[in-house]
Amino acid sequence: MVFMFPGGGAQYPQMARGLHEAYPAFREAFGECAALLRDLAGLDLAALLFGKGEGSADAQRMRRPLLGLACLFTVEYALAKLLLAWGVQPQALLGHSMGEYVAACLAGVFSLKDALRLVVRRGQLMESLPAGGALLSVPLAESAVRPLLGAGLAIAAVNTPSTCTVAGGDVELDALAARLEGEGVTCRRLHLDVAAHSPRVDPILEPFRQVVRTIALAPPQVPVLSGLTGTWLTDAEATDPETWVKHLRQPVRFADGLGELLGAERGDSAHVLLEVGPGHTLASFARQHPALRDQVVLTTLRHPLGNQPDVAFLLGALGALWSCGGQVDWAGFHAHEARRRVPLPSYPFERQHFWIEAPTLPAPGERPSPAALEAPRRAELADWFHVPGWKQSVPVAPGGGEALRLLVLGEREPLLDALVTALRREGHEVTVARPGSGFGHAGAGELTFDPRTPEDHLAICQTLGGSARSGESVGAPDVIVHGLGVGPVEGDGRMTAASIARAQERGLHSLLFLTQALDRLGWSGRTRVTALSSHLYRITGDEVLCPEKATMLGWLRTAPFEHAGLRCRAVEVAVPTHPAERAALCAQLCAELAGNGSEPLVAYRGRQRWVPTHDALRVPREAARDGEGGLRAQGVTLITGGLGGVGLAMATALAERGPSKLVLLGRTALPPRSSWEACLADDGADDDADALLRERIRGVLALERLGAEVMVVAADVCSRPEMEKVVAEVRARFGAIHGVVHAAGVPGGGVMLRLTPEAVARTLAPKVEGTRVLCEVLADAPPEVMVLCSALVTLCGAFGSFDYTAANAFLDAFAHASAGKEGTRVVTIGWDRWRQLGMARAVEALHRSLTGEALSGMEEAEGREAFLRILESRALRAAAVPQVVVSREGLDMLLQARPEHEAAPQAAHLAAEGQTARTPQPARTARHGRPALGVAYASPKTGTEERLAALVEALLGIEAVGVDDGFFELGGDSLVGTRLIGQAREAFGLDLSLRDLFEAPTVAGLARRIDTGSVLRAMHAAPDPSAESETDVETGLL
Repeated sequence: MVFMFPGGGAQYPQMARGLHEAYPAFREAFGECAALLRDLAGLDLAALLFGKGEGSADAQRMRRPLLGLACLFTVEYALAKLLLAWGVQPQALLGHSMGEYVAACLAGVFSLKDALRLVVRRGQLMESLPAGGALLSVPLAESAVRPLLGAGLAIAAVNTPSTCTVAGGDVELDALAARLEGEGVTCRRLHLDVAAHSPRVDPILEPFRQVVRTIALAPPQVPVLSGLTGTWLTDAEATDPETWVKHLRQPVRFADGLGELLGAERGDSAHVLLEVGPGHTLASFARQHPALRDQVVLTTLRHPLGNQPDVAFLLGALGALWSCGGQVDWAGFHAHEARRRVPLPSYPFERQHFWIEAPTLPAPGERPSPAALEAPRRAELADWFHVPGWKQSVPVAPGGGEALRLLVLGEREPLLDALVTALRREGHEVTVARPGSGFGHAGAGELTFDPRTPEDHLAICQTLGGSARSGESVGAPDVIVHGLGVGPVEGDGRMTAASIARAQERGLHSLLFLTQALDRLGWSGRTRVTALSSHLYRITGDEVLCPEKATMLGWLRTAPFEHAGLRCRAVEVAVPTHPAERAALCAQLCAELAGNGSEPLVAYRGRQRWVPTHDALRVPREAARDGEGGLRAQGVTLITGGLGGVGLAMATALAERGPSKLVLLGRTALPPRSSWEACLADDGADDDADALLRERIRGVLALERLGAEVMVVAADVCSRPEMEKVVAEVRARFGAIHGVVHAAGVPGGGVMLRLTPEAVARTLAPKVEGTRVLCEVLADAPPEVMVLCSALVTLCGAFGSFDYTAANAFLDAFAHASAGKEGTRVVTIGWDRWRQLGMARAVEALHRSLTGEALSGMEEAEGREAFLRILESRALRAAAVPQVVVSREGLDMLLQARPEHEAAPQAAHLAAEGQTARTPQPARTARHGRPALGVAYASPKTGTEERLAALVEALLGIEAVGVDDGFFELGGDSLVGTRLIGQAREAFGLDLSLRDLFEAPTVAGLARRIDTGSVLRAMHAAPDPSAESETDVETGLL
């Protein structure tokens, strides 16, 4: 067992507050430190760390060395004392920078009071240094970085064999970062204002030495790994004051310490590495270390972005520690729990029965009553919120199967070239298609093509294998790797109209053409497609993002719904520059492409594999505090799409909160105010445009009645000249623009087989180009807050949502790319469907006429309330969360309803073979009761569910089938499933496949697919929606 203590920079406000409230042992140790710090530095630590008033410390104050290091030491020391009280005994201690003070104190090298004297003096001296020092994280080995260091720069820490930290002045670090960025190495400035462990701290070494010489030093009683030497701290070193002076000045050799620890003789059991402190920084370093084998790495205190309670987080770590063999003193764990004897009244034996009656069973042929057998619960609005993120995943096992035929589309890029070489080395047959001026042959196993033309994508496939429908597909590839999204950041990294266009040509459009070609050749059920890309996701915090590339998510989320046999995946990578790291990544990619990876979306950072996740976040209503990162109550807010249903709803939410100045931007201007009264009086007109105009006028008047000052402007948000004029007019009237809500857009829609780049561009323009134009015209005086209206579909996907999902995926990526930057706080909201707003009414009416039921979604009042809660949540602002998802239904349930095409790809094929290998079974007409299942009975609620349930009941001979009952758990098999799909095709007139049943094996899941397909079919049979639609997120379908 090894305790690891993180250093400066890991601290955050309110850290460990839950532990302080819950555990006396933690509170006692914390209080002991707090009392000493009050005497040494006049700090009221509990008020600063846990308080909520003006005297408490925010994230910026916590960056001050004195306060930050004092809080960090105290929390780590108290947490260690709590673990010791529970019998968790370390056999070794390891600290990073200041964290080694905690390790040395616990090992007995110096007393608690002396340790805090060092912490206080270190913080005071660091605050006395001149401004201008900083730290730069560099993803290169120390040996590669040292030759690049000029005067004023030094290695501050070696965290892993392939990452280190450079300290120095701002100017020198900027020059180094620019040089490395030019070579394709992405660096990141750390949020610390001191160049620790570098020559810039030389002026404070002598004053610090004077303090250390007054402290009694003793040999460690528990082995300590030294950050100074990277090996075990000797008695002589521990008792030498110069060791602790050098510890402040010399680089932290944390990677060497981990290597010494992980490479040591392990005996019969593996090491457990327990990070004792906030976050997971040291745990990440350990997991990235090449010497890590079967050691268990755990963390004890949540990351500042985490929302799990402190107690639950720590108990989870304690449980994991115990389950892997760690020793816990359960008597010590329960020591402070209070037991109370509660007297109960004696039993009077009154001979009265109080049984809980069982539900009445239905008569034969009668459905159970929904009220009797189900009690649906709807989550509170506070529980509708989710924060997407990433979690580490177990790397996939290497291949070893049969040789595959692969097609790789990609540039001449080092990673792709290395991947092709690695695939061929493993025995796979690889054909490479490079971008060029047109289709042609470029040598053995190499083609050229123009990514901008669908004909060239089809030509590649035809050259490679022909058509499966004509029986000539002997050369059809097993795997297609679309790698046009891999490559360095272009230019200076700024998003331009040209970079957006190029990203769509190489990414979204090319994937669209490829999918169309596969369908035309009949390859959809025979080929796996993996989209390989870079610069899409922020996972470790070091990444430079290209939001314009993120539109490819429209393909990943939509293609599985529209092409039942196509198995789609996306793999995003941080492109390594070191040959060894590149080779390691290629080995992992070979395993992914060989079919050993199953998740739809994965990412690689170094050797670490990541998969997307989401955390539920409870967001209660809070009292608004002006100027805390939300839209100002008295400020000026520009709302694009402001005359649409959702735009007006959010404007209403702001007006109800208090007096506001609202600028409503739409493509279509309102008539002069003098004509409004006459327009509203003509309420009997049947023209839809007139009705929409009256609705918008009423919306503006309602805002004014709430006390808002409203300015309505007409402009195309994609036109820079028009938007510059709007901004000038707004500033002339109101003086400034404090906030922006970007809700403009068009609904898009259409199946991929019929889409063109021009149609896709019309859907992308308001969100992609509109966002770029907004940022440019507001750059001279950026707003405090920008809210981007995205949609839940970017996580869940939907039939017919290729372009709509792509547009909203861009907004999500743009918010993440803006996170952590100075200036505007950008947050994207992935909205659930808004009901009865704007064009949603027509879609809802269409859906009801087709299915007999109403579409679910948020009421307008619920959406307004969710909007305000996101804006006013202090937790979201403090953690700088860039993306929040609002889901009225359970998000896990929605995600599980997605097609999982990568799982069991042989299922449909085996089922088809079974039809000829087995004797057809007779119809099952005898009825019997519903078998015992792992889910409660849930009755059909919609017309579609009623009809489907009746089909299943007739085929399986079951009296009552619930909408959540698994078809195969009920006794169905592939043969009966084939008959069910055939009958459903006739009943609903839709092209369903057996794969639909495998992917949605319940009445509810299959009904959702049928309903979505019915609405889309009807929509695409109708005239195209107006290109001047003011809003998109209210679209009923999505």
